[in-house]
Amino acid sequence: MNAVQPSTKLTRWTGAAVVAAFMAYYCMYSFRKPFAVLPFDGGWWGGIALKSAIVTAQLIGYVSAKFLGTRVCSGIHRENVFQALMACILVALGSLALLAVLPPKLGVLAMLLNGLSLGMVWGMVMRPLEGRGNSELLIAGLCTSFIVASGDVKSMGQRVLDSAPFQSFFGNDSWMPFATSLIYLVPFTVAAFVLGKVPKPSSQEEESRSPRHSMTRQDRLTFIRNLAAVLVPIAVTYFMLTSFRDYRDNFQANLFLETGVDISATKDAFSTSERIIAFVVVSITGLVILVRHHLAALQISYLVMAVSLLIPALAISLRKSGAIDGMTWMILSGTGTYIPYIIIHCVTFERLVAFTLTPGNAVFAMMLLDGLGYLGPILIIPLGDLIGGESRLATFDYLTYALTFIGVSCMIFCMAVTPRYGGKAIRQTTGHPTLS
Repeated sequence: MNAVQPSTKLTRWTGAAVVAAFMAYYCMYSFRKPFAVLPFDGGWWGGIALKSAIVTAQLIGYVSAKFLGTRVCSGIHRENVFQALMACILVALGSLALLAVLPPKLGVLAMLLNGLSLGMVWGMVMRPLEGRGNSELLIAGLCTSFIVASGDVKSMGQRVLDSAPFQSFFGNDSWMPFATSLIYLVPFTVAAFVLGKVPKPSSQEEESRSPRHSMTRQDRLTFIRNLAAVLVPIAVTYFMLTSFRDYRDNFQANLFLETGVDISATKDAFSTSERIIAFVVVSITGLVILVRHHLAALQISYLVMAVSLLIPALAISLRKSGAIDGMTWMILSGTGTYIPYIIIHCVTFERLVAFTLTPGNAVFAMMLLDGLGYLGPILIIPLGDLIGGESRLATFDYLTYALTFIGVSCMIFCMAVTPRYGGKAIRQTTGHPTLS
């Protein structure tokens, strides 16, 4: 059924919800990313660099939480969102204190706990936003946060590190992630409280988008079984996108240096590149959001994603030929990958659930994909030295070419498969999901 969405008229709570979602996830990044500013010189065990071990440990915790979130976040009731978010963020704060007090090699354990505590925040923030006539708008606001937040909080971390009050009060650089996160704790709390008060979707929205109820184990199995043909290629693309995005994020300073961008002279290099990307990505994604018919929106989104994935490979050719500088290359590579990354978050599953009338919610699909996606960085980062030698840029270029080839192929496959679900809407009868 190619249902048409109800009116996307903005209301007072819509504005509050989109601001709260943006603020909550933006602030979460202050608990997750400022540590990347620190060099973490030296080695861990087994010949692994200490920073690679710390980054990988956080990712292992993060991906574990994503898989756990397929059950927790898809089953959480909206009225419990505030308490769940606060529990996650306070554990993350404690993990950053542990990072400061533990010996460097044991800091890996602190970052494992950090990843575990933060991996479900996305699903908890998204839960009150889905299943509405303007869900794409709300989730787009949420997605904008993680485009700009990573660069912003790393720039803030650098400012904290260089500040006289920090040096006089804390003294040790390892306290910088903890000190930076304290700045964002109160705004996060306010945003989480507002999200907990967002009203449920109206009956008209539930009729058009299908009710987004909490999912049982049987619901989750049915969801995967019935949508496998489209879930698999999207999952493969998302796996590559997440590998690319996280490698770029964690080693952005190295990539800037190898392409001639002086980050010491341009202290806002991180946030400057990401803000430009955010503006471009949200503008393009907004055009897809305006498409009212669910199947048309899905097909257009696949096409836009396929075209966008060509940009990073083209950007490498332009950089190597000297046609563009390192900053322009960074912006183009980020733009080409963030467009499909954001569309999957904002449009793909929101519209796929509505188009197929699949019982359950889009949060489950996103938590499942996030879990699978973050397996990519766990594999890529330790293997990076083998792939590209000492050059992070060489590894990143190889990863870019693989992403373009695999991603474009998968999007073409999705365009061919998705229309087949039009005559196979999944509905609930006598408590058991069936195909019609």
